[in-house]
Amino acid sequence: MDFMEFLKSRRSIRKYKEKPVEKEKIKKLIEAAVWAPNAENDQPWKFIVINDQHKMDLIQDVSVQGAADFFLAQKEHLQEKFKKLDLKRRKKLILGFTTGEFFAFINTAPVLIVVLADIKKTPYAVASASAACENMLLMSHRLGLGACWTVIGAVDKTNREKVKKIIGYDDPKWDVVAIVPVGYPDQDPSRKSRMRKPVEEAIDWQ
Repeated sequence: MDFMEFLKSRRSIRKYKEKPVEKEKIKKLIEAAVWAPNAENDQPWKFIVINDQHKMDLIQDVSVQGAADFFLAQKEHLQEKFKKLDLKRRKKLILGFTTGEFFAFINTAPVLIVVLADIKKTPYAVASASAACENMLLMSHRLGLGACWTVIGAVDKTNREKVKKIIGYDDPKWDVVAIVPVGYPDQDPSRKSRMRKPVEEAIDWQ
């Protein structure tokens, strides 16, 4: 498989087998992450690897409530976004978003990785940590694992502070960039359709 096909074959995975993920594979994910491009090689990140079910449950609670609050405020936008779908499908999607139900999968993964950025170290910390997340997702796909980059628990500062407190990183220098559940896929990612707009629409030649 060439690299472009590899990129296109990656999927966000939200269903996981109960099979534990080997520690060596988790270390491979983090190794890939720390080789991401980052401003001035500051490496302003920390990866919190969570196996503790109680902590994962608490983080999911924050994410689900955060999603419900966020999408309730965006309900008109959701109505517009899904207006071309049939009524039954549209109602299901809007309900899933506004109740946070669509985000109630985080604690079903055997491993949860919270990605932090040291925002006091460099103004580019979030950008650098985000690049690290992408590397981690690609390595996950390469190793036959499934992962999903979630940010809904990190959108609101109050929620980010809650997550930081749960994991014991409430120092103001740290900010939450992503919450990434990781596990062996319990769904066939190749059957999950995904579309992109034509690349021409994303380019402005000047």
